[in-house]
Amino acid sequence: MHEQVEGHALAGIEYEAVCSTHVTPYPAPCAHPAPPEGLPTTKTPAPTTSWAWGSPFALYAADDCALGRDETTARQQLRQRLAYGEQTAVEAIVERGLVGNVPRLIGTAEQPVQLPAGTDPLDPADAVGVLEHWLAAATGGQGVIHAPRWTSGRLRSTSVTSVAGPVMQAPLGNTIAFGAGYVGAPPAGQTSDALWLYATRPVTVRRSAVIEPATWSTGTFDTRQNAGLLLVERVYVVDWPCEAAAVPTTLPRRPELAPTPPTQEDA
Repeated sequence: MHEQVEGHALAGIEYEAVCSTHVTPYPAPCAHPAPPEGLPTTKTPAPTTSWAWGSPFALYAADDCALGRDETTARQQLRQRLAYGEQTAVEAIVERGLVGNVPRLIGTAEQPVQLPAGTDPLDPADAVGVLEHWLAAATGGQGVIHAPRWTSGRLRSTSVTSVAGPVMQAPLGNTIAFGAGYVGAPPAGQTSDALWLYATRPVTVRRSAVIEPATWSTGTFDTRQNAGLLLVERVYVVDWPCEAAAVPTTLPRRPELAPTPPTQEDA
């Protein structure tokens, strides 16, 4: 988590990341016995890096009720409301791309990688194991497994998770992010009632300080209507390098546990 980052980073970011784990076997000089027939004896280059990017999005909380509250109290309560709701809202946005943001877990028609391709849903413990295998083989390191918060008890009961301080981990040490905003939605273009788990490289969250555009005393109080408007907001850029992977599980989705944050059109 990066707090109060510079303004240019909150306009969106783009960077190069090492996304390839491609290494090629090659017979050593004077190999004995002779290398298998057909093994290439010339060295061919392959791309090492890929471009990664993240787009900005914002969250706000607004209130027009001034009855019985002074401005200081109202502003404090509105900040508290934002703090209570923003994590779940960010998780929903990052999972499903609710505001057109990239990257998003459900990805596009080409991404994320679906594992194992073309097979039936997996038991949750097997699904976590497949994602841990993919993280090691396809990214070369540790990462994050994303799951709806309600699955924590199920995974814990199967000994899939362990607790290391404030962090819950999968058996091989990858962090499991249990999001209250996650519903286990299927990848883009898929229709599935199964709950999906996702894996990514480590996630970076950049966010601004809490922004308060105006106060009652600086133009947001209508004396004719005796009505005020207070608003607080924060800008986010959430990203991870390289591709993501998704696995369907035998658990059902429960989208009603993570209501979709309202958009401007819903207001």
